[in-house]
Amino acid sequence: QSIHGRLCRTRRHIHVDTSLSHHTRGHLLVMGRLAWPLVAVLVAGPSVAAGHDIMSLANDFYELSVGSDPDTGVLSVTSLKLRATKKDWTRELLVNNKSDPGIPLAESERASVPAVLLTDGTIAYSTAVAQTTWSMRKESPARSVATFSRVAVVAAANQTVAWDDWQLSIDGPSLEWKLERRWAAAVQVAADRLALSFHTVSAAAAPYGAQVPSVVAVDILVNETTAAGFPFGKLNEFVTGRGQARHVIHLAPSNIRLCSRVSGGALALGKTPTDGTATEYTVGVEGIAREAGKGEPRERGDVDARGWALRVALDEVGSTCAPPGEEGEWPREFAGVLDVAFPNAPAAAAASVRNFQRAQNLFNGFLFGNNPASVPCLQEMGWFGWIGGLYSTQDPRNQAALARQVELFAKTAVFQNGYVMPRLYSAGYYYVPWGAPTNQASDLVIFAHAQAVATGDRAWAAAVWPAVTRTVEFILRNSPADTGVYHSAPSYFANGTVYQNASSGIADGGRHSDSWYDITEFGGYDAINALDALIALEAAADMAAWQGDAAAAARYAAAFEKGKEGYNRLFWSETHGYYADWVDVNGEARYYFHVDHNFLAVHFGVADTARARRILAEADAYQNAFARRQNMTREALWAIPSNLVPIRNPLEYVNGTSAGYPGYQNGQAFYHSTGFEILGRAAGGDRAGGWAAFERFFAAEGVAVRRGWAQTVAYTTNGTNVYGGLDPLNNAQLVLWGACRGLFGVWPTLTRGLIITQPRAGERPVPQMEGAKHTFTYLGADVSVCVAGGKTRLC
Repeated sequence: QSIHGRLCRTRRHIHVDTSLSHHTRGHLLVMGRLAWPLVAVLVAGPSVAAGHDIMSLANDFYELSVGSDPDTGVLSVTSLKLRATKKDWTRELLVNNKSDPGIPLAESERASVPAVLLTDGTIAYSTAVAQTTWSMRKESPARSVATFSRVAVVAAANQTVAWDDWQLSIDGPSLEWKLERRWAAAVQVAADRLALSFHTVSAAAAPYGAQVPSVVAVDILVNETTAAGFPFGKLNEFVTGRGQARHVIHLAPSNIRLCSRVSGGALALGKTPTDGTATEYTVGVEGIAREAGKGEPRERGDVDARGWALRVALDEVGSTCAPPGEEGEWPREFAGVLDVAFPNAPAAAAASVRNFQRAQNLFNGFLFGNNPASVPCLQEMGWFGWIGGLYSTQDPRNQAALARQVELFAKTAVFQNGYVMPRLYSAGYYYVPWGAPTNQASDLVIFAHAQAVATGDRAWAAAVWPAVTRTVEFILRNSPADTGVYHSAPSYFANGTVYQNASSGIADGGRHSDSWYDITEFGGYDAINALDALIALEAAADMAAWQGDAAAAARYAAAFEKGKEGYNRLFWSETHGYYADWVDVNGEARYYFHVDHNFLAVHFGVADTARARRILAEADAYQNAFARRQNMTREALWAIPSNLVPIRNPLEYVNGTSAGYPGYQNGQAFYHSTGFEILGRAAGGDRAGGWAAFERFFAAEGVAVRRGWAQTVAYTTNGTNVYGGLDPLNNAQLVLWGACRGLFGVWPTLTRGLIITQPRAGERPVPQMEGAKHTFTYLGADVSVCVAGGKTRLC
């Protein structure tokens, strides 16, 4: 059966469902009015808002719609749904504001439209005009084809610069979009695009969240001076190298894969610059080699061809992008292989570990970040390296991508005075609008060290070392001589400009935090940033010694020891039994028991044995009290709150935000803190408590079902969990990192070897760890550790 038509700006909806078993024969000519009796036989799908021209194809795997905007005639793929899923992961994958006729189709919302950028800045879009015709034919229950002919590529002043012919086909799990463009005018083309725009943050997609595409492509092209992508309208794109046609597009958190093959161009990934997670993420084919920056000429009559083929691989055993006979032609489906087994974990937790590491596959090319649609936050990049060290060498792309990310940051983010830019989006680096964060200096050192530990690549380490040393000197210059503790509120940015709201730590309701907790009044001596600086100094000493710079190693090690003594003198409270959160410029300390730096201080040896025991005991007592306050069992508290003492003073928050407890950055649980808890408990002699935290986390609904796809969880008094944000933080993977490093008792170094710490005498045993095994990369080779007889050994 087939349908033909001419696209006019009338209101109609035609839908062909190729999963129907009947084989109605017919021919329909659409010229303004519809032959409704015949369409009624063919229609089998959801209704579409009035005012939009829609035609759809569907089979057992896909439902795809194409629409023409009634005001502009712009023709686009307006909807893509995946049907053959066991769970409701894929309600609607694409951005489509056409569902509300009152919302105009803005430029940035045209990402599912074939488009051309001319060198004069003009953008031309595929547009249905009077000459445009279309047809659909069903060739089998699984296969149908839609074609569009004479689609105008319209620029400013209604100038038609080219004519497009489209073919869209679905055939079982395969979907293909072909485009042939015949140029109607002589032009200079800066870029072109054939792409789909995916939802990334959408409340309508709850409870599972929207599907964020991730692509591992170490050869992605980035401006090597500014780290920016290539401007295309309001979207900026990173383009892969021209030599690789096949990629695996991983959708998270569903773990569905789209096996992608492009022709006539390169795969391109684009997102709108925003501080946080962009609401849309574009994936598609880029035809012009924009990295040259000159554009390419086209003459009247020239022809371009672009193609994009996708095949869905569901989250099932045996569902893969590499069918028999094609194994060598497709890249691995995930960035790195996480080879870890906890054979005595409950079944739910063991399954969650497998799903979790796949759902947290968060690369945008080689840029690892909060999620692929989010900014890479340089305030977290130390965590990127820690996470990357968990993976084995079976897939070298993981380490290659992380190494290139460090290289890019070292080359483009570090100023001569050692200040490091805090954030990167596709338009380049930017200063955050809310303060003067400085912990990213420590994070660069930690990231570089972790990468050197994983790869053992001395040449690479030597190349990034000058940038690393500049950041270490920045830390030391901002560590006053009387304390040796990093004072993390310098009054200037990298370019010497005075920052008027330098972080003081004083409760004034202003937004000028110096740290990761950006709406809380951290400042002055910030215990989180100061602890990060100590970790960085120890890492720098290890890295310097490994490279043969004994003088630098000794200097950094001495600074670490002095800073550790100052840290305990400045922040430790015998009265409270834990470290303060910050000490403001007037010398007043805050004791809200933020857990991150307390647990990390235990692991990194800043807290001695007595202090470690106090911290763990107080954490237990406060978590028990928290559970009672929220009318829940201790076992239901599966992720530790960010701070265990409520912040009551509203001026400790940004003006206009709530100081309710538990609230955002005030008692809600960021998942990464549970990883630090596991690590700290293991180092403090409570591996059994660390195991209990590990089990609770990976068996919880927030991970077992949602796969960790949220920023935070808040516990209510009625027993329900309220999840904050559908833009997850990559640091959820730190829970697994804390388990692998803490429960196995393993810490890799450059100069002291692989440190393995056994349980202490009298420590509660953890029989569940018996038989556990982890294989990870260390100095460029895989090493394996196993637990047998209650002890960790190389195996």
